[in-house]
Amino acid sequence: MAGLRREYQPKPDATRVRSREAIDRLIGDKRNSLEDKTLWSMLYATAARAEEVLRLDVGDLDRVNRRARCIRKGGKADELLYDIGTARLLGQLLAGRRTGPIFLSTRVAPDDGTIAAAHVDPVSRRQRMTYRTAERHLGAATDGWDPHDLRHSRLTHAGEDGATEADLMNLSGHEERRTLQRYLSPSKEGTHSQLDAIDARRGDRTPGLTTSPTGSPVRPVR
Repeated sequence: MAGLRREYQPKPDATRVRSREAIDRLIGDKRNSLEDKTLWSMLYATAARAEEVLRLDVGDLDRVNRRARCIRKGGKADELLYDIGTARLLGQLLAGRRTGPIFLSTRVAPDDGTIAAAHVDPVSRRQRMTYRTAERHLGAATDGWDPHDLRHSRLTHAGEDGATEADLMNLSGHEERRTLQRYLSPSKEGTHSQLDAIDARRGDRTPGLTTSPTGSPVRPVR
C-alpha cells in the first residue's frame, strides 16, 4: 500500500504539542467522520506512531482490556494501551466487524488481485487507510496538524500529569530515554499546575512555624 510505511518527517517548527482542549474539540466535532475521530482518539491515547496504528486489524484488539497487539518500528511485538473514550468509538466504528483492517479509506479495492487481501475489508472491499490519507484528513480538519502531533502531545500531557519515564516508555514504545526526551516539553501552564498540586499536598506552612508581621519565620516559644 503506497504511503502506509511513510516515515515521519520532522517539521521545521519545533512546537508540536497541541492543547488538551483543542484535541478534545477535534475528536468531539460531529462534522468529522467517525473513522477519522476514532483514528485520532487512538493515536492520542496510545501515543503510537501513525503507521503502527494504521497497520492494526480488528483481530489485534483485546477489547476487554483495552489493548491492541502491534508491531513497533523495528519489528518488535508490543501492545498499545488505549482509554475508555477510544474503546467507545471503536465499538461504534466496528459495529460487528470481526476481520480486516480497523481503519479503512473510502477506496474500494479492485477485484484483480493488485491489492493484498490483508489490506482489504472482506465485506465492504474498502482498502486499509494509508498514512497520506490520514495526514490529509487531519490537516484539513485543523490548522495543519499531522498525526505525529498527537503522539507528541500525549507524551507531553502524560508527563505533565506525573507519569514516570518508565510509564512513558511503556506507553510509546521507546527503548531509550534519550529518544524519549525530545517529546517531553511541558507547557508553562502544565508545569504551574503540577507545582500547585505538589504545594497543595505539602501544605502552606511548615508545621510548628509561624511568621512575624514582617513575614519572617518565627519559631513558637516553648
